[in-house]
Amino acid sequence: MGLESSLGDIIQEVVERMRGIYNERIPFREGATQAVDLAAAHYRTALASGSERSLTDLVTASPKLSGKLEVILSADQVERGKPHPDVYLETAKRLDVDPKRCICLEDSKNGILSGLNAGMKVIAVPDKRFPVDEEVLRRADTVLASLNECSLDLLRSL
Repeated sequence: MGLESSLGDIIQEVVERMRGIYNERIPFREGATQAVDLAAAHYRTALASGSERSLTDLVTASPKLSGKLEVILSADQVERGKPHPDVYLETAKRLDVDPKRCICLEDSKNGILSGLNAGMKVIAVPDKRFPVDEEVLRRADTVLASLNECSLDLLRSL
């Protein structure tokens, strides 16, 4: 592509731009904070993110999420990122919960595969801007069109 910058420099630039956006306003997906509220009211709740830690720190410091997550872990804190299961397995370990008893909500192909590779139940909520292969979606335990469809009955059924 003829780029002068290294991959590390490009990643750093993208993360810095995202920090700027997040400092102005966290772009929560519709229903995201309500899903966290629901889960945290009934279950031990964590964030196992594929994002860089400084970004997850900004998101989880938001008044909408602050204090609702027992464990916050980013993929850059484990050996391998998603679709490998490392971030989910380490999160379950820190929660002291068997991964088979965990449910993850995921919006991306790599995230869905990561949860499945960790042996967790997966609720897929694909982002329409970044379509997920039908083959991958079929492997999820449940597929929702929106996070607004997340309910206590659904969580209990898994």
